[in-house]
Amino acid sequence: MTYSFIDLFAGIGGFRYALEKYDCKCVFSSEIEKNAVSIYEKNFKDKPKGDIRHINVEDIPPHDILCGGFPCQSFSICGKKNGLNDTRGNLFYEIMRIVDYHKPKLILLENVKNISTMNDGKILKVIKDKLEESGYKLYYKVLNSVYFGVPQCRERTYFVAYLNSIDIEYEFPKNDILNLKCIKDILDPEEMVNTKLIINKENFSITNSKPRYVKPYKPCKIQNIGKGRQGERIYSINYPGITICSSSGGIGSKTGLYKVNDKIRKLTVNECRKMFSFPDTFEYDGKSCLTLQSKFGNAVVVNVISSIFDEILKLNIM
Repeated sequence: MTYSFIDLFAGIGGFRYALEKYDCKCVFSSEIEKNAVSIYEKNFKDKPKGDIRHINVEDIPPHDILCGGFPCQSFSICGKKNGLNDTRGNLFYEIMRIVDYHKPKLILLENVKNISTMNDGKILKVIKDKLEESGYKLYYKVLNSVYFGVPQCRERTYFVAYLNSIDIEYEFPKNDILNLKCIKDILDPEEMVNTKLIINKENFSITNSKPRYVKPYKPCKIQNIGKGRQGERIYSINYPGITICSSSGGIGSKTGLYKVNDKIRKLTVNECRKMFSFPDTFEYDGKSCLTLQSKFGNAVVVNVISSIFDEILKLNIM
């Protein structure tokens, strides 16, 4: 059976790549950031609609699944933590507006790790209460993408909600500790690396980091540039990488810095693609490295969404 889904806050298409592997059909998508819209359209031959706040629910087709990596700025560790009082946080209510009208069988959402503890748990309570009031069971869990076949230590909270009429208990996928990967597993050949990504060491003071025991599922810092602040830390390629962020600063902004064949550099766009398990067919010509690294920073990891959906299909929730 083919399931239909809508892709809200679609970004560059992580949810869509995951669900289309199961022959699910996207019947509607929405995204407002112009570069993300351009990349999404290039890859799916489908241009997302604009601001979801200006779209009538009647104009959204019926669907089985609602997906959304709803904007996380107001929930992030680095933000002001205004949560649902922030207009960006209020976009959760746009999800509920669609849910209340269309009543999809399944809801899949993603947000930052600490959303469950924000404002002493009040943010999570609002999300849980609203979904339960609309007739849904909610399950949520923090998952780290490093356990799902990509070398990126990226912790995010995932939400699975389905109608109360479905009398089944959902369990999130378990960590695969036997399939850990490291940065060197996804590195491009040296000739493919743009020289702009390589740091000129002569311009900076570089110091070695104090040695310490590092677990195989965590990044390993080996050197610092300057004072070693965020964006100035250099990591080993023999361990997983740090979280790719859309807004991180410093000389290693977006991807972090890695020591590769005695060179210190940021990750290429293609390496970022592999950090999110986007397919080889993903197209990104015509966009600058900085733009694409930023768009990946807001993306979901395809392998994690696929693993969550695998567990859903096992239970015949759909």
